[in-house]
Amino acid sequence: MKIPTFIKKILLSFLILISFSCKHHQSDKANQLIKSYPQGVIFKATMPIRISFTKKPELISVLNKSVPQQLIEIRPHVNGRIFRTNDKTLLFVPEKPLDYGKIYEVLVHMNKLFKKPANKTFSFNIKVNPLYFDLHFSHLKPGQQGKPRQSQLTGNIITSDQVRLETLQKNIFAHLDNAALNVKLQPGNDPNTFTFVVESIQRAEKKKSIKLSILGKPFGLAKNLEWTYAIPPANQFTLVQYNIVKKPETHLELTFSDFLSTDQNLDGLIYFQDGSKIKLSVKDNVVKLYPIYSLKGEHKLI
Repeated sequence: MKIPTFIKKILLSFLILISFSCKHHQSDKANQLIKSYPQGVIFKATMPIRISFTKKPELISVLNKSVPQQLIEIRPHVNGRIFRTNDKTLLFVPEKPLDYGKIYEVLVHMNKLFKKPANKTFSFNIKVNPLYFDLHFSHLKPGQQGKPRQSQLTGNIITSDQVRLETLQKNIFAHLDNAALNVKLQPGNDPNTFTFVVESIQRAEKKKSIKLSILGKPFGLAKNLEWTYAIPPANQFTLVQYNIVKKPETHLELTFSDFLSTDQNLDGLIYFQDGSKIKLSVKDNVVKLYPIYSLKGEHKLI
C-alpha cells in the first residue's frame, strides 16, 4: 500500500522530534550540573540566553556583576555580556538582536565554572524565529490645493519581535507600476509597531496599484513580502477603503478618493439599511460613522 506524502512528512517530523529529544536527554544525563537551558521554545532575536545549574558554580565569586565572557561562547560569534542573576543562573545578553531565522551553537565552558565537571563543555543549539509582519493600510490622502493628483498613503506595521527602525527602513520599498516611491517610517507606540507614509503618489487617468514590499532574507524569511493597494483614477470620486476602529470609541472610518466639504449634508447619503441611528463627522476625505447604540450582528451600510 502506498503511504500518502503528508503521512510520510508527519512520520519524518515525529522521528526528528524523537531524535532531538533524545539528544537533549543524553546531554543532560552526561552533564548533571545543567538544570535548564533554552530548548523546545520560541526563541526571539532579542531574548537573552538563560542557563541554570543544579548547584552554585564554585569558580565564580562575584554576584550581580558581569562575569568573564569566555564562560559562554556563541557560534557564529556574538558580542554580548554575561550576568549572574542568582547563585545558580547565568544570563548572556547579546549587544544587538540575533539574526532572524539563524541557528546558533551555544558553548558553555563548564571547566571555567566548576572545579571537577564531568565534561569540560556543554553545548546546545538555538534557532531564532523569523520576523513576521502584519501590515495595515490606514488612509489614502488626496493631494493639497494645486496638486490634486498627488496623494499620500498611510498605514502601520506590527512585527512579531523588536526590530530597529533603520533596519526596516533599508528593506521596505514602494512602487507604482515600475516607478519607485519614497516610504517614510516612524516609530509607533511600542517597539514592535511602526507607521509609514508613501509619498507623491501620482493618480492617472486609469486605475493603478501600489505595491509595498519588504525583503524577506534580512528577517529570516524565504520570500519577500508584498501588499497591494488600488489607486483610483484621477477624475473618479469613490470609496477606497473602510476601517473598523475600536479605541478609544468604536466607529467606522470611510476613506474616499477626494476631499469632502466639512459642511456637506450626508443625511440620506450614508446610513444603515436597518435604520440603526448613527452620528457622522467629516475631516478631509474621511467620514467617521459612530453608532448611537451598541451594534451586534451584521448591518448593511448604504
